Amino acid sequence: MPKNNNTTDARPTKLELERRLDIVESLLIDCATVGDICRYFAEQEKIPLARRTIERYREHADRRIGKIMAPQREQEIRYAKL
Repeated sequence: MPKNNNTTDARPTKLELERRLDIVESLLIDCATVGDICRYFAEQEKIPLARRTIERYREHADRRIGKIMAPQREQEIRYAKL
């Protein structure tokens, strides 16, 4: 059955998803809550996203931040042991 031209695909492209994750990561670094992030997307980006979607974005962004910070954390642990 062909798609109706009046409907849009709800899933973002990979590029759009990466852009959203970058935004969420930046907001998390600034100590934003899930509610703050929901408001940001609704007001600034004009993208009303479900809370669960924002929670999944937050989890993914937390993992990205953890991977980036892992080498620095290991270095800090070595300094603390000295």
